[in-house]
Amino acid sequence: MLSMVCSFPVLYPTYRENPLLIFVPVIIFVASAIVLMRWVWLSKRREAQMLREGEAHYPLEIEQWKRALARWEQLYYCYRDDGVFLPHHAVLVPIAQMKQYLYAKSGEKRKHQPLKFKKDSRKNR
Repeated sequence: MLSMVCSFPVLYPTYRENPLLIFVPVIIFVASAIVLMRWVWLSKRREAQMLREGEAHYPLEIEQWKRALARWEQLYYCYRDDGVFLPHHAVLVPIAQMKQYLYAKSGEKRKHQPLKFKKDSRKNR
């Protein structure tokens, strides 16, 4: 409607000759509104789909985090060797690789860089 109001003084002589031309700005306004509403609807739909896909991974990530937290609660830190270890294992994991160690599944082959373990310095003495 705004386009009709704005164009009326400029195009008054044209509208006087052919009164049906007054509907051109109305049609343009309605078509623009329809296109805009469709774009908003599609963007909302796309956003909702992305949100659903993102939430689908949450249960898996939460389970992995709980396993990592349980393993982390069992670890001890060795200040002298700057690493972490489990009390009854003779393996020391460097701090730089602790996250990889915490999130590794037991018995799983590591796809990225293999963990580089240090021998426990307590057994070397």
